Amino acid sequence: MLDWLKRSPTAPPPPAAGGAEPDAALAESRRLQETGDLQGAIATATAVLAQHPRDPRVFMRLGTLHLLQQRFDEAETHYRRGLELDPANADWHYNLALVYGGRGDSTRAIASYRSAIARQPAHRDAHFNLATELHEIDELEDAIDHYLAADAIEPGHRDVLTGAGLAMLELDRLDEACACFERILEHHPDYPEARLYRGLAELKLGDYAHGWDDYEFRLDTDEIRSMRRYYPGNAWNGEDVAGRTVMLVAEQGFGDAIQFARFAPLLMERGARVLLEAPRPLVSLLRSIPGLEVIPRDDPLPRYDYYAYLMSLPRYFARSLESVPARVPYLAPSADKVAAWKQRLASDHNLRVGLVWAGDPHKNHPKRYRADRRRSAPLARLATLGTVPGITWYSLQKGDAADQARGPNAPFPIVDLTDELETFEDTAALIEALDLVVAVDTAVGHLAGALAKPTWSMLRYDCCWRWLKDRTDSPWYPQARLYRQPQRFDWESVAATVAHDLAALVRTR
Repeated sequence: MLDWLKRSPTAPPPPAAGGAEPDAALAESRRLQETGDLQGAIATATAVLAQHPRDPRVFMRLGTLHLLQQRFDEAETHYRRGLELDPANADWHYNLALVYGGRGDSTRAIASYRSAIARQPAHRDAHFNLATELHEIDELEDAIDHYLAADAIEPGHRDVLTGAGLAMLELDRLDEACACFERILEHHPDYPEARLYRGLAELKLGDYAHGWDDYEFRLDTDEIRSMRRYYPGNAWNGEDVAGRTVMLVAEQGFGDAIQFARFAPLLMERGARVLLEAPRPLVSLLRSIPGLEVIPRDDPLPRYDYYAYLMSLPRYFARSLESVPARVPYLAPSADKVAAWKQRLASDHNLRVGLVWAGDPHKNHPKRYRADRRRSAPLARLATLGTVPGITWYSLQKGDAADQARGPNAPFPIVDLTDELETFEDTAALIEALDLVVAVDTAVGHLAGALAKPTWSMLRYDCCWRWLKDRTDSPWYPQARLYRQPQRFDWESVAATVAHDLAALVRTR
């Protein structure tokens, strides 16, 4: 589930006729719950049940207490008994939906939320939680309808509008998404998530002047703050750096570090000594940038005057599409490593094409897992690529997805040399021996672009902001060609178009 959006169980229903007698005991159960004594709260409510076995409020109380302990079977038993006694009350269906959602049974959860809404059309939380369930399974249009229904019942709620705006971003409805985030900011001007998400839409629309300012609020969001590395000293905010030392921080993924390392030379041009702290697999490659001092992450840091997160630099250096520093290549692997790969592949006279079809699934991060599920293509759905004659495919795929190209079930032959690739410099050296790289939106695609290697990027429908909207080229990588899904999850159409263009490229050779 989208846990950061999910709402809790409803309160017990109003007392039934003649049901005032257990009120004090139920109040005591609630008090014990609020102090953290769930066992005491359950014991108190269980004692009430023995005296009042047909009071639905007791079943609501016990069901909710068990639900809070994730004891889903007991919670369901109590809610179903309450439903038998109080069949018109929509909250039984709502709380049963929470039980099913807790078990991961989205089908039954969705059905129960719909049952709650059928009995109480103005049940705001049922609309909202139904929207989050639908959002999770990518039923985005239906999810937006229920987010908006919840908003109509209680206009302007921050979480509701956030969910709606995110779903609109995934459908590439950027103007509508911006409107949602702007409504939030009318009442919560310092809410960093709304600023960040509006920034993502602005950047995708090419509005870099506003987009980078909003994107800076990423540093204050719960998601980034939880993994953000903090540094002593002064953050750089555009001050004169001549004669000063600036320490840059590679803050997010490998691809982000590769893409934004291009800004380090711009600080050097202003007279700064520039350091870059980066993950170890990137260190040797990033050291190919002349004058840049690269420090492996977790090594001791030298003294510096300012620090800056790498993805904050475009705010000062790229406030329009035309000002993006697009000189490539700006990275270079060891000449010896490149020569070794070129000699090794010299006998292959086909078009040599590297392929990456999946990113890091981020299995322990639900939000990123959903995004990767959209950007990664099962290799079998790209099988059309293997029908083009005159090509030798080389795997550049790491991780579990690499197994899709191995064994008898591989959809087409791919040469796999990835066991020999330990660092990004190793991968870069192999790429230099290839003619072309075809990749989904991963770090390897950025690497090929930074090497000035012709790169064909296969993009999901709601592709990342950095690829802009509706373009087939990129201001970041002049050699890149972009292939976009015509509709969500349609990798077959992308593969067919890439295969057509590959066949034309083979003919020209």
